[in-house]
Amino acid sequence: MAEAPPELRAEFDSLFVAPFATRRWASARGRSHWVELEGWQDAMAGPLSAIAEAGDCEYVYLRDDWYFATVNDPASLRARLLEWHAGLAAGVERFATATPEEAADQEFMRAVVGRMRELVERACAVEEVRCHAKPAAAPDTAIGFGTHRSSGDGGANNLIVRQRRGAEMTLSPEQRKRVAWLKDGHLDDEDEDTFDARWERQFAALASPEELFLYASECHPGQSVAEWRRLLDHRLCDQGTALLVFWRNSPVHEYGGEPAGGWDRERYELVREIAGRCADGSYPSAVVRFDPAAFKGFSFLAGYTPEELERVPVHMRVPSPGQPVAPLTAPDFEWGKRFGA
Repeated sequence: MAEAPPELRAEFDSLFVAPFATRRWASARGRSHWVELEGWQDAMAGPLSAIAEAGDCEYVYLRDDWYFATVNDPASLRARLLEWHAGLAAGVERFATATPEEAADQEFMRAVVGRMRELVERACAVEEVRCHAKPAAAPDTAIGFGTHRSSGDGGANNLIVRQRRGAEMTLSPEQRKRVAWLKDGHLDDEDEDTFDARWERQFAALASPEELFLYASECHPGQSVAEWRRLLDHRLCDQGTALLVFWRNSPVHEYGGEPAGGWDRERYELVREIAGRCADGSYPSAVVRFDPAAFKGFSFLAGYTPEELERVPVHMRVPSPGQPVAPLTAPDFEWGKRFGA
């Protein structure tokens, strides 16, 4: 395996983590606009983080979802990354500045985007060397299934099922430990700024719908709506993850009546937004199964009358397609000292 140059990871952190964790933005609008462009950044971050951390991103060639359909070699990976980079660059140029501070923030964003292009080229060069050095593999005849949006006559919101190579993706021990660390890593003895930067780096490294689902399943149920939205807007959010977040926000209660405001009002709006996004096909990936009647030995449907359950849209009361993801177990929390440092 080709090893990534040590400075590749430092450059990744400075571009994908520091603007959120440590950057002192000159204006509130500038930072807000950068956050709005997080989808493009997240899409690029998965493969780039994998190459910077481990020297390869083999996992992308085994996926046939909305993000990596037709990506089957370093050249097509580079092309896909540059598509996302172009979207990010265009988003930066759409920022209409009104003050000197906002203009300074836009120049910072432009500089970061320019360095991201250089990082894409360097990372893809590492991946190219690795693939050329790898022994030729026997043809893979196993068939699995994935979903992606149709870009043909079926319309942008239609889901289609297509064949892909390999069996259903399973989480590696490293991925499971990463999710465990994201959940409980705050228990490590280190200063808050250092932890925040490490946390953002590990979150950016989430690499599959299954891994994001596992993290969502381990989140504290009382976390803020903004934290739930970060998962719902993530590039890897699957139908199963959206359905899980929906049921972890007490939809039967929230469909019972309109609250005046506050905590309940935010969740009242959130569950309706999720139901609408699921209905209109906003989540093209459908590889993770979530059943609201059977989650870690618990049923979200239990304790309600049929009339109460009927408040919830019918499409949100049935399991999502796909395969289940095993919950975290004790060995997953044995990540060792300085995990992800």
